[in-house]
Amino acid sequence: MRMRNFSEWLDGRLRLESAQDEAEEFIGQGYDAKVPEVLQVLQNNGVAFDQWGGPQANDSTQKMTKAVESAKEGSVSPTEIPSLANFANKAGDTAALKAILDFRRQNPTANPKDPESYRTIRQAYVDAMSARDQAEGRQRGYGDVGKNLDNIIQGNYEPPVIYVAGGKKIVIGGRTRLYAGLALGVPVKVKMMTERDVAQAFGAPGKQAAPKAMGGVPPAPGGPGPGGAQA
Repeated sequence: MRMRNFSEWLDGRLRLESAQDEAEEFIGQGYDAKVPEVLQVLQNNGVAFDQWGGPQANDSTQKMTKAVESAKEGSVSPTEIPSLANFANKAGDTAALKAILDFRRQNPTANPKDPESYRTIRQAYVDAMSARDQAEGRQRGYGDVGKNLDNIIQGNYEPPVIYVAGGKKIVIGGRTRLYAGLALGVPVKVKMMTERDVAQAFGAPGKQAAPKAMGGVPPAPGGPGPGGAQA
């Protein structure tokens, strides 16, 4: 009983940390990457930004974490994934997306339930993600990226976060998991955030507040200067 309680506590803690990561990613996608729809909702709700951290920035992260946690779950199909807004947003993404789409076109009957077919899918996915990380100069530090495929199949993963605005589905975080669903040819469960989620978390629905400048980062129509989260 004690072990089960500890396991439940640990699971809850990991989920909270994941939500906090996505909250920081959301703020960074607005103020750092300057995704227009994300930047607008941050400005509308007076979300603070400070590349050096600080009390107000921490408060914004905590509130945005609540927005992430309150977002409703949905799913995106493998045919929908390539057209998601802000999906291929980094240097290595265009090549990674092309590699996986080419693999699916060349192997239309690839079935993750067949062991031999699964090994082929896994290799194509690992190669594409490794090349993507190398192009971005990124060291993930979590071992075998191919385990994402197993997690997607088993449903044992934190849903990627998508912001829905202006008729678009905008990827915030979880691209590696979305690539896994695309490689497997299966739907991926996601969290669908809306402006309502953000406004309720910040306790000011409809409020039009200017973003706060901190840490020497000046507010500007395009958002503050460098820093923030990176997808």
